[in-house]
Amino acid sequence: GLRKSARLKKTAKLKRISRVLRKINFCLRDKWRLAQKKHIQYLKETRLIRILRSEKGLPVRGQKTKNNHRTTRKKLNF
Repeated sequence: GLRKSARLKKTAKLKRISRVLRKINFCLRDKWRLAQKKHIQYLKETRLIRILRSEKGLPVRGQKTKNNHRTTRKKLNF
């Protein structure tokens, strides 16, 4: 009888461990999904900003606008 109970304890422990692991896995998957969603949102936003800037004739990828103050103001007036 002793060996059987010991075996049961072991399986119970393993089950508990697997349950915890499943929980952790689920949490991680959730976080990963959220991160992906945020990244996609960021990409969409940058695309929109790029389109707007290119339509206005402004540099798109972070180059400097002209130093002449009047021209920059004229272009930036949305």
